[in-house]
Amino acid sequence: MDEILNLGVGEAVIQTLDEKNTPTEVEKVIIRPPHSSFDVISASDLQYIVSNSDIFEKYRETIDRVSAYEILSERLKEEEEEQKQAELEEERRKQEELDRKEMERMEKEAEKIRRQEERERKEKYKYVDKTVNSILGAFTRQIGREMARGILGSFKRKNR
Repeated sequence: MDEILNLGVGEAVIQTLDEKNTPTEVEKVIIRPPHSSFDVISASDLQYIVSNSDIFEKYRETIDRVSAYEILSERLKEEEEEQKQAELEEERRKQEELDRKEMERMEKEAEKIRRQEERERKEKYKYVDKTVNSILGAFTRQIGREMARGILGSFKRKNR
């Protein structure tokens, strides 16, 4: 504790970890002062500092890589497009289903109307058919009788 109270300017008390990650003893160290300035730097000084930097060669060439934001934006855009396509496909499928049901309904209605017209036609011609059948039946019976009399009459004449 006395060392903390007796620290001078540019001194500090630190403790570090050894190779086994166990704390070492507290040590008193001297801190190196910063070498920076708050003055405005000239363009030539800035160029000199940048060009003589140890990492200048690595970062000299500007590379415009695709950022994570751009990748995610593109992916989101593709997902939205796929979702829109899926929604359009679903809407088209639903519309086709509605159209198919409407066609079935219309076909059933047309069949119902056709059957109703058939029933009405049969009902309308029911009496005509009965009359025609009655007349034809009577006519046929009359012809049959006349033919039978004619044939039988010719047998009777021959027998006499």
